[in-house]
Amino acid sequence: MTVETVSVVSSAITSTDITLYLSVAAAFISLATFIVGYSQMKIASAKTRLDLYNKRFEVYKAALDYHNAIWFGDYEKVKNVGDGFIKYYRESKFLFEKESGVYAILEQMKNSGAMVRGAMQQELLRIAGAHDNADQLGPLSEACTKARNGFEALLEKLEDEMEEYLKFHNVSGWTFF
Repeated sequence: MTVETVSVVSSAITSTDITLYLSVAAAFISLATFIVGYSQMKIASAKTRLDLYNKRFEVYKAALDYHNAIWFGDYEKVKNVGDGFIKYYRESKFLFEKESGVYAILEQMKNSGAMVRGAMQQELLRIAGAHDNADQLGPLSEACTKARNGFEALLEKLEDEMEEYLKFHNVSGWTFF
């Protein structure tokens, strides 16, 4: 009886059945591969959006740091922060649409910062006695004050223009569907 049972079982599984089982297994593997690939695509897309958000936020932080240095820093701090600001100013051209006006505002901030920095440098030279430039300091000081006061307005304008790019609720994470 044992031989008869084995022959009945072996004859019950045909090549058609094996093909069917392999086809079903291949379909499940294909579906699993699709799900993993789709998940990876969504994760990569969310990561790209997050990276772009972080770069844009770094531009804002650089502008804020430059503002604070101009208002509360000494010449060395303004010089160092200003040099770093230039990098973010240049990068902003590629991070924001031209119509947003962000690059143009940052350019105005760069120019205002250069005016303040130049006035601070001339004052240091005068104090050190490097040369007598007292007659130039009056108009330069006025231009510096105007640039420094305008910097606050530029920062507020920048915040308004960057608001759509930096709202936290605009940043969405990974979702499956």
